[in-house]
Amino acid sequence: MSTKSVVTSVSFVVLILLTGYLSYEFVHRGDIIDARNILINETLAKLGAETSRADALNGTVVQRDSAIQKLEGNVAEQEQVISHQESLINEIKDIAEQQEQEIQHLRDVQASLQEEGKIIVDQWGPTLVLYDNVDIYEKQAPFMELVKNDATNYAKLGMPFIYFKDESRVIEDGLILGSYSTLYNYIYIYRDNTEPRTVYHEIGHIIYQKLFLEVPKNKDIWKGLYQQLKDNDLLSTEYAKTNDHEGFAEEYSVYKTKVKDQPEEVKKFFKQVDDIIN
Repeated sequence: MSTKSVVTSVSFVVLILLTGYLSYEFVHRGDIIDARNILINETLAKLGAETSRADALNGTVVQRDSAIQKLEGNVAEQEQVISHQESLINEIKDIAEQQEQEIQHLRDVQASLQEEGKIIVDQWGPTLVLYDNVDIYEKQAPFMELVKNDATNYAKLGMPFIYFKDESRVIEDGLILGSYSTLYNYIYIYRDNTEPRTVYHEIGHIIYQKLFLEVPKNKDIWKGLYQQLKDNDLLSTEYAKTNDHEGFAEEYSVYKTKVKDQPEEVKKFFKQVDDIIN
């Protein structure tokens, strides 16, 4: 065999071996790629499952947060209810204490009536008019006579008594000329009083209590008129500027005694009030 033939044969064998190797390597690498693809797909599947699980956990956390917030809201509402109940309890206690004070006042009046000669008793319809002594009677009875001769039927207000006391009441702001009971509708007039307007002022408080505080629509009407008078500096007295309660009592007392002229709107308003009482 010639040298050329040997070289050709060897080359052919090498080519066959190389082709076989390359074929094996291609197939082997394909298997590796397939295996890697399977691993990647499995990893992605696990990742998807973990993501779903994480989403589910997040949903649970959100639900729990919502439940916690609701629970906190319920607790806050319960605290408000408890606070409101405590406020009502305190209010009831205050009313009970006030009632006890008022009852004691009534007991004192009853005791005074039982002491012969201590006080002077007059009758005004269903209302007792009491004077601590002759001096008080002489000074205060003329004021009460003006009220008794008034055409307005104050008997409908249910005042058990008006008591003119031989007593001075002093507070930080000065002398108190009169006072009234929000529970029992009685009136005290003290010895420093020098005009009938004080009696009308206290009667005005009882009117306001019965016809306005207990009737929101009426109260709103007065508060609107009161604010207009206050804004335009048309209130009759400085004390009327204190609040709408005192404003009503002051303006009513001025209307009844005519010690000062008032706007026509105010006169018409209080005429309607008297008409309602009658």
